[in-house]
Amino acid sequence: MSVIILAVLLAGCYAAVGAVRAGPTSAAVYFREFIGPTCAVVVGLDVGRIWGFRTVTIGLLTSVVFSIFIALTEVAIPLDYYSWINSSLATMAYSALDIVDQNTTALFNFGWDSASLAAATSFRFGSSLLNPISYAYILVIAGLAAISLHRYLWLIVIVPLLIAIGVKGAAILLVLALCLYTILVTTGSGRLTFVSTAALLMLYVVYGIRQSLAFDDYHALGFIGGWHGFLSNPLGRGLGVGGNLSSTALNTNWSASIQTRGADFAVESAVGVLLYQMGIGALAIFAVFGSLLKAAPFLKRKPQGHDLWFLALATVLVNGVFQEEAYAPTAAGLISLICAVVVMNEGRQVTSLNSRVTQLLGRFDSAAGSPASAAKVLSQ
Repeated sequence: MSVIILAVLLAGCYAAVGAVRAGPTSAAVYFREFIGPTCAVVVGLDVGRIWGFRTVTIGLLTSVVFSIFIALTEVAIPLDYYSWINSSLATMAYSALDIVDQNTTALFNFGWDSASLAAATSFRFGSSLLNPISYAYILVIAGLAAISLHRYLWLIVIVPLLIAIGVKGAAILLVLALCLYTILVTTGSGRLTFVSTAALLMLYVVYGIRQSLAFDDYHALGFIGGWHGFLSNPLGRGLGVGGNLSSTALNTNWSASIQTRGADFAVESAVGVLLYQMGIGALAIFAVFGSLLKAAPFLKRKPQGHDLWFLALATVLVNGVFQEEAYAPTAAGLISLICAVVVMNEGRQVTSLNSRVTQLLGRFDSAAGSPASAAKVLSQ
């Protein structure tokens, strides 16, 4: 909680600076972006004091049902759906057909060498969030909840929708989290899983940046821009200065950015934007996530189903190198909340066990004069 309070206070100071330099709206948007997951930890700790992991996760799955129904409707009859909700995009799409064309891209928005894959397409539906990237993370979180509860039939619906929406970051989150969880379950070693997680995620970042730069991808360019900005001003510039929603992003010379292998500011990368805006103050945000990961119970006991969430948290944090949406409340925020519930549940169980042991020891001391009574207490 001390780390969380420090992170919120620091972010508030940077938001005040950003409000002066970039305007209050942009500052407020990025304050929500980076403090949302931090505050979600507080919510998770509070909820975990009373409710168990299973109850909270079932509630999460139940809350997703209606949005999945909307997603299925949007995929099945998009023209009718967009007409019903009177959907449009300012200066870009004025009819339901325009929306369908705008949301239809190459499979996972990638230039495939294979002719068959090049012909395949993704349909970027937004469901109840009206944002394809954020909703893809919701689908992954629902999938993680289903797996951790051993309710695998949910995946029959979730996985096809995740493929159809074609968001690379969300799909990578699910795949890497499952790979790491498989290592944990197979080996039963928390330390080996920790080392494997660090190695695999480091390889993912290096390979991802290298491949992205080969295709002049804006996400990698934006991260490098954030890194260069951090080196030039380690103290930061204020929340809202730089990033997708800043005025600078609207006037970017991407041709020059591609030639220099890096934008002049951070964009499309949560980590790059955070470093660009908060500088060394970003360490307070990362410290919150680090404290949560340090409390992962699988480092102290045999693995269980809900340990999957800590591996997912580590993965989504690294995903922030390539996507701003990875640190949104609908992504890292929800995962942090569930992890905090698990941490509090574990603490509650230890406290309950200690209370029981203390109670039995007291009864044993009082029954020490009677062998029969002492033996009965020991059996308990």
